[in-house]
Amino acid sequence: MRKKVHYSLHMCAVVLAAVGIWAAFASHNLKLPTPIPNLYSPHSYLGMATIVLLGLQFLVAFWAYLYPKASLSQRTALGPFHKFVGRAVWCMGLAAMATGIQEKTTFLQTGKGLSGDALYGGIIVLPGVALLMLALLACLVLFHQTPTVKPQSAEGTDRDGLLPGLGQHPRSDDWQSAKNQQPRSGGLSA
Repeated sequence: MRKKVHYSLHMCAVVLAAVGIWAAFASHNLKLPTPIPNLYSPHSYLGMATIVLLGLQFLVAFWAYLYPKASLSQRTALGPFHKFVGRAVWCMGLAAMATGIQEKTTFLQTGKGLSGDALYGGIIVLPGVALLMLALLACLVLFHQTPTVKPQSAEGTDRDGLLPGLGQHPRSDDWQSAKNQQPRSGGLSA
């Protein structure tokens, strides 16, 4: 269930990102009297790189986790890389938004002659506050995703993990050494 919610939210993110890219290209191409060139700034290239990486992450995760064509060992090995790329995409998205806000501010300064207090209107402040809130949300989410030490069952396996089948059948020499050890306080085995 958790995987499906995670995947559904990311599917919405991919769809919304695609709509955003379409809107950016359409607004550039339909600008009158002269269209604005596409892909001309760091914001453009950073945004496109973020979208491409998000799309690849989405497809690989679908293949490996949701519609599991990868073996359990492959999914386990892919897990840390998947987490790293997910965090990288989030940071790249925040950077693309920050460069977009800076680009818009520059356009407002040069095109409309805005300066001083006029630059602190809603068109600049609200996206900046939203960017700050997203960065704080990322810190909060990543903090709560930090692995914690969980108590193990009597067999010495953790049955509450994302991949519950891992480690349920210890090797015989590990089982024998665990069997010979005295239980710690609280009744949990070592």
